[in-house]
Amino acid sequence: LHKALEVNKTDEVYYNIGVAYHMTEKLDEAISYYDKCIEINPYFERAHLNIGVCYFAKINLEKSLYHFNTAIKLNPNMYKAHARLGGYYRFISEDDKAVKYFKRCLDLDKSNKQALFGISMSLIALGKISEAIIYFGRLFKLYLKDYVDINKAFGESYAIVDIGYKKTNIITYEYYRDYIILSIEGKSYKVNLSTSDSFIFIGALPISDDTGTILYPTLGKIFKNKEEFNDTIEQIKSSVQLMQYFDKPIHINFEKEINVNIVERKKDVFMEIIFANKYRIIGITDIKGEGFKTFIKLFKKYGQFRVHLEFEREVFIIDALKNINLNLI
Repeated sequence: LHKALEVNKTDEVYYNIGVAYHMTEKLDEAISYYDKCIEINPYFERAHLNIGVCYFAKINLEKSLYHFNTAIKLNPNMYKAHARLGGYYRFISEDDKAVKYFKRCLDLDKSNKQALFGISMSLIALGKISEAIIYFGRLFKLYLKDYVDINKAFGESYAIVDIGYKKTNIITYEYYRDYIILSIEGKSYKVNLSTSDSFIFIGALPISDDTGTILYPTLGKIFKNKEEFNDTIEQIKSSVQLMQYFDKPIHINFEKEINVNIVERKKDVFMEIIFANKYRIIGITDIKGEGFKTFIKLFKKYGQFRVHLEFEREVFIIDALKNINLNLI
C-alpha cells in the first residue's frame, strides 16, 4: 500500500492504508492516514466514521463525536454511524439520545449487533427493563454463540461486563436451550429463544350475544407454537386468580391483579401485560395502524378491554379488564 502512494496519492489509497493500520490496532498511524484522506476529500464518509472510531478508542470524545456526526450528515442512511453515535452517548450515560440513534440504526439494519446490545443496555439504564428484554431476545436469537457456550450444560452462568465513562454495569444470565434467565438489579427475567412467528396485537375484535355483535377493544398475542401457548397460559394461571365463565374460554380476574402498559411511539406500539408482577407478556407491534386507534376509541367508550391469546382455533380470554396505563403521543 505504501508503494501505491509513490504512484498515486489519492484519498482511496490513504484510506486503505488507514484501514490496514486500524485493523492492527495501530490507532495513531490509522488516524494520520484517515486525516490525509479527509484533507483530500472532506466528503469521504467512511473515513470520517473510521477516524471517529479510532478517536473513541483513545477516549478523545470531542473528536469522535465530530466525525460521527459528520459521517451521518454526509450519509443519513449510514447505519454503522448511527450505531457508533448511539454507543458514544451510551458511554457517557446519555441513554435517551443513545436509544434514538440505536433505533435509527435498527430501522436501517434490523440485525445490527452493536445496536441490539446497546439499546438493551440503555433501556435498562432508563428503567425500561421490559422493553430491554425484547431487544435482548433479538440479540440472543441472532448471536447466541457469541454469548453462551452451547456445548456446556444447561444452567451455566455467564456475565456481561459493560464499562462506561463513569460507571460499570454487570448483568448475569443463565442459558437453558429454549430460554435465557437474565438477572437485572436483583430480579430475574425470562428471555424466550423460540424462533416462532408469534406476535402481539392491539385493536378490536367482534363479540356477539343475544343482542347482537359489537367491536370490543382487545389486545393480546397470536401464537404459532403450541408449547409456547400452553406455557403462557400455565404461567398466567399460576400468577393470578381467574374465574372461568361457565364452559366458555373466557375468564375474569376479580382481584384486579392484571395491569397493562401501552406506549405509543412514532412507528409502533410497545405493550406490556403484567400479571400480579409475577409474569409478563411484552412486545412491540410491527406497525402502528388503524387497529391501535380503534382500541383507544373503544376503550374510551366502554371503559374496559380484554386480553385475547390464540393458537390456531384455540383461545384463552380474560375479560372486563380496566387497569391500563396509556402513554400516548
